[in-house]
Amino acid sequence: MVISSDRSRNGLMHDPRPRIAMVVCLAALALGCGDDPRERVSNIYELKMDPTPANVEAIRGYLDDEDLQVRVTAMYQLVELGVPDAQRLALESLDDPEGFVRMMAAQQLRSFSDPEVARRLAERVIEDEDSRVRRVAAESVAEVGGDVAIEVLGRCLTDPIAEVRKMCVEGLARLDPAVGVETLVRLLSEDPEWEVRVQAARALGLSGDRSAMAALEAATEDVHEYVRGAAAHALDRLRSAPVAPEPATEQPLTPS
Repeated sequence: MVISSDRSRNGLMHDPRPRIAMVVCLAALALGCGDDPRERVSNIYELKMDPTPANVEAIRGYLDDEDLQVRVTAMYQLVELGVPDAQRLALESLDDPEGFVRMMAAQQLRSFSDPEVARRLAERVIEDEDSRVRRVAAESVAEVGGDVAIEVLGRCLTDPIAEVRKMCVEGLARLDPAVGVETLVRLLSEDPEWEVRVQAARALGLSGDRSAMAALEAATEDVHEYVRGAAAHALDRLRSAPVAPEPATEQPLTPS
């Protein structure tokens, strides 16, 4: 009681400023304006649950946040909401200074079948310094498809990172493995990573190119059992594939 009386006399009990400051702080947290990025991420998810025009605009406000996780979450949720400019937002995030943001943008862009998307993803496969971005961009450009995808996947079969090479082989196998047979044969014979050799064998089996059979025969003696199995399966596939007929040649006319 004495303490209470002293505080009253000092005016602390009736000073509204501490309570106002607390209310302002709580309001800031509720709006996602706190210093903790987790609060801002949580707020984005809450806004998405009620995607009114005002709430969608509020999510847009986080696209330039200083925290990469907040930026990723905002971009991801706007694309998931299907906003009219979703493709543009994901393409802009593809130029983010943080590799993680670029990687997530590349993942989201696989759902857009557009030549510009394929071109921009191809640039990431070739040029990005972050191997995670190159790997996901390769996977996504294979989903988008088209001539640009085939060209870049064939070009990047020799990426210095095994996971990227593997993804390029898988993508090319899906689209048109015949265009990269020479490189695939070399990967099957020389790549130090058994997973890449497995995928190269599978791609060669899908290529329909019987010139790969010698390399596949040799790969049935590979040190890794999965490579041996993939090579044997690819050989069976090529052997059972119909042989293309020889082009007809004109016979000279003979007098009757």
